[in-house]
Amino acid sequence: MIDVIEESNDLEQIGKQWNGLLENSENRDALHSYQWYRCWTESFTHPGQMLILAARDGERLTAVLPLMKQSYRRKGLSIKAVRSMTNNHSALFDLISDRPSGDLFAALLRKAFEVTKRKVIVLGKVYENSLILRYIEEASRKGSFFYLLRPVSERWTVRMEGPFEAFFNGRESKFKKNMRAAERKSSEHGPLKVLQPSGLEDLADYLKRGYVLQSNGWKGREGTAIMQNEQVRTFYNKLAVEAFKAGWLRYTLLANNGDDMSFMYCLGAFGFIHALEIGLDERFKNLGAGMVVAKKALEQAFEEKQYHTWDFGSGQDRWKKDWSNGRETQYTIFIFRKNPIGMLFYTLSRYYHSRHPFQPYDKTEGRRGTAC
Repeated sequence: MIDVIEESNDLEQIGKQWNGLLENSENRDALHSYQWYRCWTESFTHPGQMLILAARDGERLTAVLPLMKQSYRRKGLSIKAVRSMTNNHSALFDLISDRPSGDLFAALLRKAFEVTKRKVIVLGKVYENSLILRYIEEASRKGSFFYLLRPVSERWTVRMEGPFEAFFNGRESKFKKNMRAAERKSSEHGPLKVLQPSGLEDLADYLKRGYVLQSNGWKGREGTAIMQNEQVRTFYNKLAVEAFKAGWLRYTLLANNGDDMSFMYCLGAFGFIHALEIGLDERFKNLGAGMVVAKKALEQAFEEKQYHTWDFGSGQDRWKKDWSNGRETQYTIFIFRKNPIGMLFYTLSRYYHSRHPFQPYDKTEGRRGTAC
C-alpha cells in the first residue's frame, strides 16, 4: 500500500515512523530526516504542492519518497511535472527505505504518475551512491518508463580518515601555504576566537550574526543572502532549532578583537557532515577569513571522530576542490511514461541535453570563490 501525503497534518503523523525507518536505512543522513523535510515544506512549499509517498507493509512504514507538484522550466518552456522536494538549499535527494528494490521504486513512480496525471517526474540532487541510481534501471523496466540521466554538477567531499594533521598535510603545497598565511593574517589584530552556541537561548543571536556577515558579502550584492529572503531565513532558523535539539547542528562563528569575521553552518549525523552555508564580512576577505573558518570547522569535525565524510556541497568553486580528497557526480533524472507523449518528451530532452553537455571541473578553470 502507498499513502499519498499532501497536507502538513498528515506529514506530522508519520514523523516518528519516518525517523525510525531512517535509522534502519543504509543511506541514513540528517538530510533525509523528517525534521529536514518538515522544515523544508513549512518554508518552501505552497498549498497543493506537497506529494510525499509513503509505502507500507501493513502498519509498518517501508519507504518514503518526498515529491512535490511543480512546473519544470527550461529555456522558456514550462511543463507541469512531479519533482523531487529539493531546491538550491538542498544538498542531496534519495529514496528512503530499509527494503529498497526496483519493484518498490517502480510502484512509487507509478503512484506519482497516477495521482497527478503529469507527464514527467524530475528528480534532482541525486548522487552516484544513491538508492535511486541503484534501482532506476530495474524500476524503468518493471514500471514501463523511459528515463534520462543527466550529470549536472559535482559534490566535493573529504574522506575523514586518521588525524586532521595528516589530512591537511596531503593538500597541495600552494594551498597549505595560502592557508597558513590566511591564519597568520587573520590573527594579526588579536587572537582568533571560535564561537559556538551553547544552548537554544543564544542560538537565534548566533544565527543572526552569521546572516549579517553573509549579507555584507557577495551574496548580499546578488540578493541571495539568507537575510534577504524570508522563506530562506525561516527555513534555516527552523532547521537550526530542530538540528540543535537532535545534536546535529555544527555552527561555527569566527571572531577577532570583537569583530565577527566569518561563519559556517553545518549539519552532522550518521557519519556525514554537510557544510550548508558559509559567509564572511568582506572587510576580512583579504585576510582569508572564509578559509580559516572552514579549517576550524573541519578540524573540529575530525577531532570529534563521529564522521567519515565531510560534504562541501556541489559546484565548481576552486576552494572546495582545494579542501577535498573525493568527489561525486550529481545527476538530475527525468522519468517519462512509455507512451507516445512520453516518447516525445524523452526524445526532445535527449536532444537538448546532447547539445548542452555537462563540463566537469577538470575541463573548466573553476571559480576561486569567496571562501578563499
